Amino acid sequence: MKKCVLLLIVPLLFFFGCEEESNSNECLLYGTWDFYSEDGYSDDCMVYCNASILESPCNPENIYVGDLCAQLTFNEDGSFIYSQENPSYYYEGSWTSGCQVGDLLSAIEYKDFESDWVYVINSISSNSLTLTEGDYYRLVLKK
Repeated sequence: MKKCVLLLIVPLLFFFGCEEESNSNECLLYGTWDFYSEDGYSDDCMVYCNASILESPCNPENIYVGDLCAQLTFNEDGSFIYSQENPSYYYEGSWTSGCQVGDLLSAIEYKDFESDWVYVINSISSNSLTLTEGDYYRLVLKK
């Protein structure tokens, strides 16, 4: 009888002891991000069209609510697309970065001229991304 109980318990321990395998190599940066808010160069903070003023990381005294709607899509192949409404604007480019906090995000945009920009990933989750440039500029994006 003890052998039967043991034969039943061992498979159960194995079954419950196994964890689901997660893909830790998945980059949370991939996908389309909505611009949420930006602040820094002055005391003013711009909140984009699809953002909640109450959830903005800005000082409430200096919030400017814009009707500008903008999105940034990071593709796995190293390309990106930026698009906005009010006024309408669109460009593409390439990007390089790691996918962790502290990694540099570099991008080169191609439209009429070539320009580049570099940010530090300050925080990242499946639905929120904060990029900084030095100690004085912060850009918040949401999925």
